[in-house]
Amino acid sequence: MKRFAQFAVLLSLAGLVSGCATTSGYFVDRGRDAADIFTCTIGTGAGVKARVGPLQQGFFVNRDRAGLRGGMFFSQFTTDSNRLREDSYPYSQGKDILDNRIYADDHFDPVGEPIRKDYCARSHFPFWSHVVCPSERAYYYTQFELAVGLGGTVRLGFNPGELLDFVLGWTTIDLYRDDIEQGKLPETPEALIELLAETDKEYISAPRLAYLAYDRLGAMGTSAFSALVAHAEDSRYAWRVFQLSTINRTTVGDTCVSILRRQVQPRAIGKGGPDYVPYRDVHKWWRQHEGKSLREIRRKALNWTIDELKGSNRDTSHRDRLLRELQKELEQIESHRKSNQGIQRTR
Repeated sequence: MKRFAQFAVLLSLAGLVSGCATTSGYFVDRGRDAADIFTCTIGTGAGVKARVGPLQQGFFVNRDRAGLRGGMFFSQFTTDSNRLREDSYPYSQGKDILDNRIYADDHFDPVGEPIRKDYCARSHFPFWSHVVCPSERAYYYTQFELAVGLGGTVRLGFNPGELLDFVLGWTTIDLYRDDIEQGKLPETPEALIELLAETDKEYISAPRLAYLAYDRLGAMGTSAFSALVAHAEDSRYAWRVFQLSTINRTTVGDTCVSILRRQVQPRAIGKGGPDYVPYRDVHKWWRQHEGKSLREIRRKALNWTIDELKGSNRDTSHRDRLLRELQKELEQIESHRKSNQGIQRTR
């Protein structure tokens, strides 16, 4: 058993490291299946809790902060911990205490992570929890774990169902329907954009496959821009892995514009800065830039952003720091452009 555990851990690390590489999707899936077997996290809270599938016992208040859980390494020290909260004690919601009694509330949905095995589980009866959203989360019912701590917490877990999924996966039997088959992503931007839309197919690989499609669209550069702009007003809900910091659900159109912004806008600005790629007039914006190289579009975006910052009322020290970073980025693009021009002249 010890040797098998070492073998599975090595495979999990290999799968997670090579998740974005061009290696065979088959072996990437095997590594990720291995990562699903074990849980090891640290958090903040207090109490003790033991769980065998849906059966659990203990008094535990916790927010996981980092570790291996749900088949992925995550770190959530600086983000909203409500999406990782776990409250295992009796409490009531609303005025009717008996009808609204909650015995446990458990969430695992790391912010901004390519979710693999998220869930929300709740207990309306002592000792028994069930998944309330999303509905198809069979792996929750085969998880064994122990969590304990005072101030700082530790969670250790093992999932025999995931172990069986890992073993059967070598024969291409996908017990938990969580194989991503990375090598089979579609090639066209239109087909990749379709993967961004949330569907009623709640198999585990769908959100992760959508995240890979998001990355592939970004790697395609301006060749995907026309399709992204064409879907800028697509009102279908996107998978929750793309949820922006807004009250309303993020749509496929919002996600397409964010892919454009991620490639075009200066990285130094981050959230809350001036947006060179607009949401409302993105079609007009693209007509003005169509046919230009991505480097040329970035150069125009940098010049525009520098002008916007110079005329802003931001804190002077913060603004000056941003301007220096933007100017440095602009100089790098200009230097690359001039070197290319020199090479063309010598030919």
